[in-house]
Amino acid sequence: MDNNYGVPAHIQQANTVDMGDGLLQRKVRAVVEATQAPQSMVLQAALGMGSFALGPHLRVKAPNGQLITLQIYCVGVAESGERKTTVLDYFIDPIQELMDDFEIQNKEIMHQYKNDMETWKAIRRRIISQIAKESIE
Repeated sequence: MDNNYGVPAHIQQANTVDMGDGLLQRKVRAVVEATQAPQSMVLQAALGMGSFALGPHLRVKAPNGQLITLQIYCVGVAESGERKTTVLDYFIDPIQELMDDFEIQNKEIMHQYKNDMETWKAIRRRIISQIAKESIE
């Protein structure tokens, strides 16, 4: 499928970028190699997921002094079968696994909290009952 969606030829030729050798670059190269998807599509997925994961933790100071969260919104346009979902899954899956682990930890913490709360309520009822008995006597 060779639909360029009106992208000028000089931009199409710039589809391959020398990215150095950092962690993100190695991941992008690995996904490009595994999926044979265009590097630009893989970079977009990497940046989008990076923004999703890190954006809420980063703040940018606007000209009016207000601190706002940093987000990158990406829109990928490609024909069916051009590996959009496959590429995105390479970056979403680790985030989803992490979120699943957090959910399991949260359930364990909530279970312990509910047990502790029930214990506290039982002790509280006993103390209130003792105080009420002592005040009657």
